[in-house]
Amino acid sequence: MTGKDTGLSGLCDHFVAESYGWNASGDACAMVTWNNATEKHKGDRNPPAGALVCWTYNGKAGYNYGHIALSSGNGKVISTDVGGKGVVSEVPLSWFEQHWGSFSYLGWIQPQFKAPARPVSKPKFPGIVK
Repeated sequence: MTGKDTGLSGLCDHFVAESYGWNASGDACAMVTWNNATEKHKGDRNPPAGALVCWTYNGKAGYNYGHIALSSGNGKVISTDVGGKGVVSEVPLSWFEQHWGSFSYLGWIQPQFKAPARPVSKPKFPGIVK
C-alpha cells in the first residue's frame, strides 16, 4: 500500500495485472476481464487471497468499466483509488458499496491475463502477491 498517488487512478485492471508481474491485463477494463472469465464465483463474498474481485457500475449508461481489486483474504481487498486518487490501500470488501454507491458486487475470479499482456521481470508492487 502506498499512501500516495501511484498514477494508477482509473487503472484498476492494470494494477491487478502488475501485482502479478504482468505489464497489462490484456483486457480493456475490469468489466471485460469479468465477462471473459471462464470460472466466475458470482456473489461469493469469501474470495481467497490472490483472487480478482469485481464490481459493476450501475450509474450513467455507457460508463460501465466496472472495478477490480486484489483479494488479500479475510474479507479485505487491495485496490486503487480507495484512499484518494491513485492511492493503493487495503479496505474491507464492503467498502465499495458503502463509498461508491453506484457499484454492485459481482464476485471473484482466478487471475488470468492474456496477450498482448506479457510477464515482466519484476512486479511493480512487490510483496502484494506472494
